[in-house]
Amino acid sequence: MADSAKCSHCSATNENILHALRDCPHSLEIWMRLGMCQHVEFFTTDYVLWLCRFARSDLAVLFLFVVWWIWRWRNEMVLGDGGWSPQTLLMKIRGDVAAQ
Repeated sequence: MADSAKCSHCSATNENILHALRDCPHSLEIWMRLGMCQHVEFFTTDYVLWLCRFARSDLAVLFLFVVWWIWRWRNEMVLGDGGWSPQTLLMKIRGDVAAQ
C-alpha cells in the first residue's frame, strides 16, 4: 500500500475506493473509452452499491475485468515499473473479455 492518501495517478488528495476505481481522471478515461459511463447508475456514490449493481448486470464480465485491471494498473504505478499506457490497459481488458 502507498503511504500517502494522494492518488498515484492524478495526485488528488483524499483518495478513496471510488476515486481509485472510477473517479480518477485516468480511471474514468478507461470507463469512458469502453462506453460504461453511459449508464445513469454508473455514478452511484456508494462504492458497495456501485460494485454490486454492475457485478450483477448484463455487463458484469466487462465491468469486473475493468475493475481488476484498473486496480492492477494502479498497483503497477505505486509498486511496479510505472504502469502502462491507457491503450495498453484497454488491450489487456479487451483481450480478457474476448477470451471469456
